[in-house]
Amino acid sequence: MAAAKRRRISYTRSDENINLLLKRATLLCTYTNDGKRFMVPLEYLSRNVFIDLLRMSEEEFGLPIHGAITLPCDSTMFEYVVSLVGRRMPEELEKALLTSVATCHQLASSSSSLA
Repeated sequence: MAAAKRRRISYTRSDENINLLLKRATLLCTYTNDGKRFMVPLEYLSRNVFIDLLRMSEEEFGLPIHGAITLPCDSTMFEYVVSLVGRRMPEELEKALLTSVATCHQLASSSSSLA
């Protein structure tokens, strides 16, 4: 008799709510070359600046089988990149930022090979 009187609680979520939850919960763990950890929303990875950072990371550090990706920039530069992407930076600014990141990466690579 008690079992018959139990009510089932059901939650209804619209597709919009589920998509919002997935966006909030879907993060990529990355590290900068100075060891600082960042959690980056996966939606940011479609931006050219992140695609190029991942390419540079692969060239410099290889593809990790287990663990986080190390990006070839320091935490200060990466914080700047993340803040601009979060504010939906214009394409022209993204191109300038890519040039800056690539230049910093080349300088760091050449100075480490000289040492």
